[in-house]
Amino acid sequence: MAAAVLVGALSAYIDETLFDSRTFSNRAVSVLDNDAVQAELANAITDAAIDEVPNAVAARPLLQSVSEGLVRSTALQSLLRQGIEDVHATVVVGNQDTLTVTLENIGTLIRSGLQTAAPKLADQVSRKLNVNLLAGDDGATLGLVVDAAQLHRDLRAIRWVALAVGLLAAFGSVGLAATRLTGLRRLGRAIAGGGVLGLLAWFAGRSMLVGHFDDTTAAAVVAVYDAFAADLMTWLLVVTGAGLVLTAGVSSTREPLDVAALSSRAWRRLVTAPSSTAARAARAVLLVAAGLWILANRDLVLDLTALAVGGFVVYVGAAELMRLAAGAVRVDAGTDPARSDADLSGGALARIGLVGIALLGTFVALGVGANDEETPPIEVDTCNGSIELCDRSLEQVAFAGTHNSMSAATYDNWFFAQQEKGITQQLDDGIRALLIDPHYAVQTSMGVATDLEKDTGSRAKIEAGLGPDGVAAAEALRKQIGYEGGGKTEIFLCHAFCEVGAITFQQGLGEIRDFLLANPGEVVIVSIEDATQPADTTAEIEKAGLGGFLYRGPNGPPWPTLRELIDSNQRLVVMAERDGGDPEWYRRQFAVTQETPFSFSRPEQLERPSSCDPNRGLANAQFFLLNHWVDTSPAPRPTNAKIVNKRQFLLDRIEMCEQIRGLRPNIIAVDFYREGDVLGVVDELNRTPPG
Repeated sequence: MAAAVLVGALSAYIDETLFDSRTFSNRAVSVLDNDAVQAELANAITDAAIDEVPNAVAARPLLQSVSEGLVRSTALQSLLRQGIEDVHATVVVGNQDTLTVTLENIGTLIRSGLQTAAPKLADQVSRKLNVNLLAGDDGATLGLVVDAAQLHRDLRAIRWVALAVGLLAAFGSVGLAATRLTGLRRLGRAIAGGGVLGLLAWFAGRSMLVGHFDDTTAAAVVAVYDAFAADLMTWLLVVTGAGLVLTAGVSSTREPLDVAALSSRAWRRLVTAPSSTAARAARAVLLVAAGLWILANRDLVLDLTALAVGGFVVYVGAAELMRLAAGAVRVDAGTDPARSDADLSGGALARIGLVGIALLGTFVALGVGANDEETPPIEVDTCNGSIELCDRSLEQVAFAGTHNSMSAATYDNWFFAQQEKGITQQLDDGIRALLIDPHYAVQTSMGVATDLEKDTGSRAKIEAGLGPDGVAAAEALRKQIGYEGGGKTEIFLCHAFCEVGAITFQQGLGEIRDFLLANPGEVVIVSIEDATQPADTTAEIEKAGLGGFLYRGPNGPPWPTLRELIDSNQRLVVMAERDGGDPEWYRRQFAVTQETPFSFSRPEQLERPSSCDPNRGLANAQFFLLNHWVDTSPAPRPTNAKIVNKRQFLLDRIEMCEQIRGLRPNIIAVDFYREGDVLGVVDELNRTPPG
């Protein structure tokens, strides 16, 4: 019976705790609250950075300081949770033979931390610095995880077999005993015994594990052990307490329990020396060995002593409550067990049962309160910079956006830029909606040439904006930069045609990924003016490492809140103007978004009510995109942005469009975002939620 209780409890706990990816990763991340774990992880990160950049060894104190700050950050917690969850799913679900947990892209977080203190050193540190948190030699590691999925199935089977065996043993113990109460006493002792064996194994396992590490690492090992096994100890205590209550309920109603006599008998047995010389010698050796073990395991002895004393006190208290519930003290029935166990009235038995149920309920409630199968989601102080936005749904939040975000003066060889800074700086400054244009193009030795044959948007855009002569000019420019046809077609971010400015799609996506890695409390929207095929576009997004950040939920209403997106780490909402919908996270923009016109050649046109007229998008779409720029293609003018991006100009147009359309704009896209006060206007909108 005791063995069945122990096996069943262990198999159930392991199954529920170690084989669910989210629970496993959350428990792993929870250890970052421990100082010893923080120190170990900071050392590992510092060592990895120096291995990547050996010349940085002279700056080890600085790297160590950055790493120590990093391990306490929500950015690292988010990265760690995602990395462990991914590798856990691979091992258990995918059944891969590996136990190596690697934090990819941790270099991004280190670079961010070093940027202010040592920018030159930050530039040396790789954007993709990997830190191995758990690894073993091939033989040992593979032996631990071979056929993990089968082990998962086996544990579930063992749980139910142990439960069946335990129930059969319980019924047999009660049914075959001389009296029912005698059988119940045996059952209670067996349950308590199983719990005690489990507790001894729990403490012995922790002691043996810690013994393999030095003092510096031991504290971190204890923190990890407790993160995964502390709740098991709680439940073993519940099992032990249940057994004690059951034993007390059927053993202590004859007469009050004499605690002094019971303690005295136990002490006499401990101090009384055996009569034979051999027995006394054996006892002496055992006492010396026990004393040495106690001295070497003081913390463990204190824990076990506390458990023993606590269990004894619980038993005494339960026994007294049961005796009081029984009513009158029972008569002495002599040696007849049948009379001894049969002289309780039905009412007394009912009262004893109620007291027992109340005690068991208390133990179980305590166990449930401590048994956090899944630690709370990673806490962030703010959502998109404001605590008030956390509980606001996505369409109720205002997002500052940049039109043609990739068209930035800071990118090399970009003519006719529409933004002062690149994507990274835009995001750092507070931009949270990026409007980007991917195109097919070919890299040449002198520049980038648009593939006008494969591209589905460039030729039409050039013809619409510049006419047939513009197409001819683009083709002539391609020849000037050395393009004569052929070559490897790739995806670049360009405006109209790539000859006058381009960055690779991977570079732009990588800047978004790095920002999301370093800022776990931020939600970003990306609008794609797609001149590329959906399969190619989405493959590039996954390739850039953004798959784990994508919002994969349904289109609202209701839309998730920012807090829900952040808790699930699905902080990137991607929409396509033309061919979205497959996969589902690549959303059809104008199925969920309505917008204003965008062809304005003079600032005063933006002040007219017609600037708020419906353009693309469904009338009942909940997102409202305010296109707020002056188009002077091919050369945008910052002087126009300086006018239309002014605070009052923007606020007046937003109010006008809200009255005309009955919906407040929540994506405000501009050119030259540093002109005027776009970010301040968006902050003001977010301080007053839409009515």
